[in-house]
Formats: sequence, C-alpha cells, structure tokens
Amino acid sequence: MTIWRVITAAPHHELHVADKCRRGLGLLTLVPTERHRVRTRGKGGQPVIVTRERPLMAPYIFVGSRVGDIPWRDVMEIRHVRNVIQFAGEPALLNDREIERIRDLAKEVVDAGWQTGQRVTIADGPFRSIEALIAAVRDKTVTVTVPLFGSERDVELRVDQIERVE
Repeated sequence: MTIWRVITAAPHHELHVADKCRRGLGLLTLVPTERHRVRTRGKGGQPVIVTRERPLMAPYIFVGSRVGDIPWRDVMEIRHVRNVIQFAGEPALLNDREIERIRDLAKEVVDAGWQTGQRVTIADGPFRSIEALIAAVRDKTVTVTVPLFGSERDVELRVDQIERVE
C-alpha cells in the first residue's frame, strides 16, 4: 500500500516540483494534466502555435511513498513548494483508492470525447456555423480557436455548443 499526501506549489511550477520529488527524493507523484495550445513567437518573430501541458488541479501535487512516510524536510526544501495540506495538524492522508478516483476523474475530463487539435463546427451562439480547432478541453467547456477578421481568437464554449466535422 502507498501512503499519499498532498502538497501545493507556486503557480506554474507544479510539474517542476513533481519532477524534483520523483527524481530527487524517489517519491511517487501525480499531477493530472491537460494539453493546450499556446500562441508564441518563433524564430524571426514569426507567430507559432505550440502544445503545452498544464495541471488540471493547480496548485496541488499528490506525492506518495511505498516504503514509509514522506521525508517532509526534504520536500519542503524543494524550490517552489508552498505548503502541505493538513487535517487536524497532520498531513492529510489519501489511500490508493482515492488516488485512482482522482486519476479516473482527470481521465474523464481529458477524454470527454474531444481532443485538442480536433476540427469542430460551432452549433450555437454568435459564432454559429464557423469551423474552429479545439485548443483546450476542460470538464464541461472547450476553448476553440476561431478565425475572426483575418486573425485567430480563442473562445470558450460549452461542449453542447460544438459538433464534430464529418
């Protein structure tokens, strides 16, 4: 059986902290993530779109150990670790079943039938009948990239407002 605990990290550092816990301390880690597309500048200042991962449950990181309790002093010394989630003055304990449920919930969110990069038609709202690309998938919403006046804009929609392109 694995002993699981929850720590928090500074914004945008969850994956870095999880990597330090895993590689540096030999702990098991879980940071459910989703992929999303980001516009940035490439070589020569040309706009490019890259795919990145971001945590679904920021700022939480689930850390586990099979051999005993977690070396808290070492964990707290990792740069960008902010806190340990506690209950009654002790680090909150999660079991394997609860961690599996978190994994399942994260998978449901990411695998809700929609994928980043998928082409869809907007079925409702002011952008009705426009084709767009899915940039990010969340629980009950998607962010789509819509061509608008010669450029592209990200628009957040409910999943019932889009349809698959046949």
